[in-house]
Amino acid sequence: MSAIAAASLGKYHQHNPKATPLYQIVAQYFGEFKRVYPERFQEQYGYWRECVDKAVAAFLECGIFEFGFAKVHCKGCGYTMLVPFSCKARCFCPSCQQKRTILWAEWLTEEVLAPVEHRQFVFTIPKILRRYFLRNRSLLGELARCAWLTLKEFFASVYPDITEPITPAAVLCIQTFGNLLSWNSHIHGIIANGCFVGDVFHPLPEIYLTQGLDTLSQLFRAQVITMLRKQNLLSEELARNILNWRHNSGFSVHSSSVIAPGDKQALESLAQYILRNPVSQERIILGKDGTVTYHTKAVNPNFSANFVIFKDPLEFLAEVVQHIPGRTHIVRYFGRYSNVSRGKHEDEEARETLEPMPESRIPRATRQAWARLIAKIYLADPLICPRCGSSMKISKFVQKEEEIQATLDTLGIPYHNSSQPPPAPPPADDYVIIPDMDGDSFHDDENTLFLD
Repeated sequence: MSAIAAASLGKYHQHNPKATPLYQIVAQYFGEFKRVYPERFQEQYGYWRECVDKAVAAFLECGIFEFGFAKVHCKGCGYTMLVPFSCKARCFCPSCQQKRTILWAEWLTEEVLAPVEHRQFVFTIPKILRRYFLRNRSLLGELARCAWLTLKEFFASVYPDITEPITPAAVLCIQTFGNLLSWNSHIHGIIANGCFVGDVFHPLPEIYLTQGLDTLSQLFRAQVITMLRKQNLLSEELARNILNWRHNSGFSVHSSSVIAPGDKQALESLAQYILRNPVSQERIILGKDGTVTYHTKAVNPNFSANFVIFKDPLEFLAEVVQHIPGRTHIVRYFGRYSNVSRGKHEDEEARETLEPMPESRIPRATRQAWARLIAKIYLADPLICPRCGSSMKISKFVQKEEEIQATLDTLGIPYHNSSQPPPAPPPADDYVIIPDMDGDSFHDDENTLFLD
């Protein structure tokens, strides 16, 4: 990249994680939060989950020089800078989730979505049922499947004259959070606006969707109730009562306007939106009295306000950590966009470059793309020398504590020993831990270095 191009991007400035409100809250209050969790929060949020410890430990090391970094060197003028490693924690660290989201959106748009019309669909359920999905995270996958079965049934009714098998196409993303962090399990989807019959795409007539959202909502309600009944979570009487609700049942299917074929920018933006991080740094205000205010642009109808105030940081942490997915697969691919279906419809040459790549494995395949991602996020390239505009290269990864300390001392960067023991947990009698057993691994690859 030329010096002119580098100037147009701007200089890369390493951000200071310790200055962010989320880091300050976690670093200062997490130990106390974990200690009092059984007494104060377990009844509302369920047993403690192992993935919370893992995500928080990784987040507290993210972007911190004391935990390792890469040396980036410019041969042109001799300038050297350090770039610390990232944690890669899913749906907790805003910085890492943003990079992951951008990368996934690019891959999805370029290699998965067909060049046809698409819509966003949102499937929601009533409050009375959401607690089941909070206590049993494996049900979130079942909720996504209910949304898919709803779409299949709906599309089958639209094309009754087609005798050949029809195949819808859907990418469904599980979201557990509302605008103000409360638990709200629902499904966002990027759906092909029609069905495939072989290799031929049949667009959905607009009139069917205009008049069919109520039908979709009713189909979705029936699917969810049937699923929960099979799980022995709903009594027959309660299930019957919910099915008989006429108005404001809490089940809804919303659809946005059509995204035209080839509008990759709109598709990328939508993909980034549905996989965004639950918590945003810009929305957190940490008060001097210890209160935490979380605000959003939209007014929440449940509060008639666009903010919520947590009396102490422990309440805020309780809301945030419930959205850490652990091993749960967040993104599900169905129909034409399933891994199996995509493999069948790609020729051998294309399949060599289109290995089915779930969201959890993307950083392994693209671990050299971190500089491009930062450039896209921050309009700055960390591999462009801020002095002369020449390209810089990684000269070394520094991971050993002695070498880290020596390097930081040489550069005059304050060093704090990273080998501090974790806070002691409460007595075993008061503490119940739920292990993560329902999906993909927490780390994408423990041997992969992902730079910030």
